[in-house]
Amino acid sequence: MASRFAKVWKGGELRATKETLPNLFVRRCQATPERVAVIRRANHRWETLTFRKYGEEVGELARGLLSLGFALGESLLLMSQTRYEWNLVDFAGLSCGGIVVPAFPTLLPKTVLHQALDSNATMAIVEDDEQLAKLLEVRDRLPSLRAVVTIDPTGQEDGERVLRLDDVRHAGRDRPELDEELRSRIGAVRPDDCASIVYTSGTTGLPRGVVLTHWNLIAATAGALQVLPIQEDSVSFAVLPLAHVYQRVVNIGTVMRGAATAYSTPRTMAQDFLEVRPTLMAGVPRLYERIYDRILEEVKEKGRTAQRAFDWARGVAIEAARAKSSRGQLPLGLRLKWALADRLVYRRIRAGLGGRMELFFSGASALREDLACFFNGIGTTLLEGYGLTECAAPSNANPMGRVRPGTVGPPIPGIEETLAEDGEILMRGPGVFPGYHNLPQATAEAFTDDGWFRTGDFGAFDADGYLRFLGRKKELLKLSTAKFVRPMPIEERLKESPLIEDAVVLGDDRSYAAALVQPHYETLLRGLREAGVHIADEAIRWGTNILGERVIDEISPDVLEQPQVRDLIQGEIDRLNAELEPHERIRRFFLVPRRFTIRDEDLTPTLKVKRETVLRKYAREIEALYSPVSR
Repeated sequence: MASRFAKVWKGGELRATKETLPNLFVRRCQATPERVAVIRRANHRWETLTFRKYGEEVGELARGLLSLGFALGESLLLMSQTRYEWNLVDFAGLSCGGIVVPAFPTLLPKTVLHQALDSNATMAIVEDDEQLAKLLEVRDRLPSLRAVVTIDPTGQEDGERVLRLDDVRHAGRDRPELDEELRSRIGAVRPDDCASIVYTSGTTGLPRGVVLTHWNLIAATAGALQVLPIQEDSVSFAVLPLAHVYQRVVNIGTVMRGAATAYSTPRTMAQDFLEVRPTLMAGVPRLYERIYDRILEEVKEKGRTAQRAFDWARGVAIEAARAKSSRGQLPLGLRLKWALADRLVYRRIRAGLGGRMELFFSGASALREDLACFFNGIGTTLLEGYGLTECAAPSNANPMGRVRPGTVGPPIPGIEETLAEDGEILMRGPGVFPGYHNLPQATAEAFTDDGWFRTGDFGAFDADGYLRFLGRKKELLKLSTAKFVRPMPIEERLKESPLIEDAVVLGDDRSYAAALVQPHYETLLRGLREAGVHIADEAIRWGTNILGERVIDEISPDVLEQPQVRDLIQGEIDRLNAELEPHERIRRFFLVPRRFTIRDEDLTPTLKVKRETVLRKYAREIEALYSPVSR
């Protein structure tokens, strides 16, 4: 049937067998039993597990779950940090014909209650004391929940109400007679059955349960693998939350390819890079921003000569990335400069990443173009992509050798995309979900009459089908002058300043645009002290960031209101305003004195700003930006 849209971009033919995740896993373990599947820390040292061992442990745990009465089609709530046991539980639950419901370990008890009730979870597997406490707080309101299992010992296991994961797995090891039942369960699962209910991160409202089938997850992963070079000898560095479908699909991809997954954490990743020496990593923009900031800090510590060399090399990297994107190769003069920069700077950066890192993926939110160019220009490859939970994460990706920084690439195989009249991205394909759990009205509203999924995102395609992500439709600002402002591109440009860590552009129903600006506190403090400005110790509260580094969590508003500080930030805003349309220009700003964090619910678990939360928190300050006095 002909499309009613003027242009439909197709990602090509999907080459994949329509099957289930348990079947895929069993076939992989049988095909390459001696290949390394898992690299993990155990007892303060690294150990490896082969696919044979991985398969045995999944089978043992699955039989253990069966012995607890886990029935076909029941839901299992899984709440843990990224670790091997997360995937162990995932494949075991799916092998029983169950539905795995991932929950971020940062969730509050009320959100855990919502997800467990909505999914009708009969079993919950949690990581440790902290997660167990959340669940026990709401357990009396979960009538369907029959069993709670902890991954780490908590001291609260009683053999009845709270069990240990190792005990459940060992019980399954002692029940070989359940093998036939397990094989029957695996055979009973169909590709279009629900594999998982994944709750959206809720940047613009209450999280909704996204139903993902086995075929959704396999099709999305297979399509991505047709353009992303994960090979048998790859070592994937898993550091993002597995509760987000993005990292989960990458881990499914390593099983498809027979590659290894090394499990790390943001706090230990710097040392783990050196010890594991991975070849690829999936990340989010804020994680790459922190890695880049760490590189800058290390350069500053080496003195002015090193700083000048880095600044020059950074410029060469960005120039090289842009030249390669536009021309396909570097002109001779730039090749010579790049070779010198590589010898002086880039090799050391790559060595700090383990020395074998070939490929970074970036997704979940928009990546600053300068960061994309930097990582693509230092001898590594950073491929930015796009996707949503509703399409099992990947729908677009920059292909190897044809990277265009600032875009998220063309659709992956199996995906078709077009734009609605207002510029909203519409898509369809086998990775696209069938609907929201228990929300028929929301499901109906999510699709057009002819089956296109409304992503809720704005975008634009270039002549070759590369998509540029332009922000969430719900975040579009309409000024009282009837002009529209897309906040995301402006926020990303503001964050290119070394003085600005985060920004939230304002202006809905107002006469002009304004912004909440979170300064880069450490850079600001260093600059003030170098200028001879005294900052009292009590004006600063220190904490740690996602990498475990010591950072400023909060700074006195009195410091931020100093004329020198406001002048510095105003200068950065003025430079950006010169490039914007008059109605887009930032007229007023408020300097946020407290870092946006997951803990304070300013950020989602994937480190995206929760606009509605931030706007409520700073409602008084926002009103002041539009009062006659502030003008």
